Amino acid sequence: FDTVFHNLINSNSDDYIIANSAANIFSGYEFGISTGDDIIEGWNYLDTLDLSNYAFSSVTQIQSGDDLILGLSPDSSITLKDYYAVSGSNLLNITFGEEIPAPVWEEIIVPDVQEEPQPTNTAPTDISLDGNSVKEFSNNGTTIANLSTKDVDSGDSHTYKLLHDAQGRFKIDGNQLKVKNSHLLDFDNNSSHDIKIRTTDSGGESYEKTFTIQVENQNNAPTDISLDGNSVKELSKKGTTIGRLTTNDVDGEDTHTYQLLDNAQGRFEIVGNQLQVKDGTFLHFDYNSSHDIKIRTTDFGGESYDKTFTIQVENQNNAPTDISLDGNSVKEFSNNGTTIANLSTNDVDWGDSHTYQLFDDAQGRFEIDGNQLKVKNGDLLHFDKNSSHNIKIRTIDSGGESYDKTFTIQVENQNNAPTDISLDGNS
Repeated sequence: FDTVFHNLINSNSDDYIIANSAANIFSGYEFGISTGDDIIEGWNYLDTLDLSNYAFSSVTQIQSGDDLILGLSPDSSITLKDYYAVSGSNLLNITFGEEIPAPVWEEIIVPDVQEEPQPTNTAPTDISLDGNSVKEFSNNGTTIANLSTKDVDSGDSHTYKLLHDAQGRFKIDGNQLKVKNSHLLDFDNNSSHDIKIRTTDSGGESYEKTFTIQVENQNNAPTDISLDGNSVKELSKKGTTIGRLTTNDVDGEDTHTYQLLDNAQGRFEIVGNQLQVKDGTFLHFDYNSSHDIKIRTTDFGGESYDKTFTIQVENQNNAPTDISLDGNSVKEFSNNGTTIANLSTNDVDWGDSHTYQLFDDAQGRFEIDGNQLKVKNGDLLHFDKNSSHNIKIRTIDSGGESYDKTFTIQVENQNNAPTDISLDGNS
């Protein structure tokens, strides 16, 4: 208490003075000059009211409740709040212009002077929520709890404000706490969030409180399926892996199984988390260049998600699979160039072109001309010596793939005209 504050009162208005904790001197009250009706509150024994310009006998003293009213003139007074509620040793010092003992005034009851007590507005003292948890990913607008306020002023009304909404997750609608952004309520990211609410009464008094809202873990359905490959070569072998499956699920540690709801008429199958070829003979680019399949992923809790994928069939140059002859016999001693048969190739690649090559021509008896098998040397086609001959033909497609096949050409016996006459004597 080393500091002394001098409070100089020199206005003729009504002043309301609140003393601080230091030693205060309240002065400036000049005799005969109006200073208005002042009120001094919060004083203590360290403080001094300087009325040295007034004689003690010229100042009227009136008790009003616990307050002392000092009348300086008809239009000037000083009210010392709570003067009679303080013990004598704690009273503030009042100095007058006359050297007399410090005054102790007797109680003077002034009937019908006391003011009617004015109603006071007391601030709220608590906020309550009737719920403090919400399911993760609840819909926007979901009600979490009803708000209520504890207030000694019975019947008072209150409004609520969310000072901290957990980064946009929550909102207040009237007296209800609700979900604002459901996508942010993810148990795996945060299992709880702190919010701060203010309640304000009709008189403007308020109270703030922090609450923790628990996020309840839920088994959420998967939201997507991914396949890291979507094409396969035509006529691929059974068990060929096309792609690996993964599931998008907000439940980070969940496990998933896969089911093929549409396998494109038996072309595909799922083994574990892999999409594989089930029957490659059905994967024919020239018949269908793509096939739709439908896959279901099911999580550990039984929630599922279905998705359709299109699997592309990649065209391949497949080797020929067979050679056909539309004839397999020739008359003995047929003329050179005689056509024995027309050649054709069986090839899964529709529209492919083929060339033919004779690997075994039966010692020069046959030849190929375009797609025809012909006689090369008819003199060697003698039924009585050989009634058949084996030949080997290769067909080659436009991509260089080939196929070989052996054929047996039958030699047909003919009644040939005599070619000479012999005499065993000529004399």
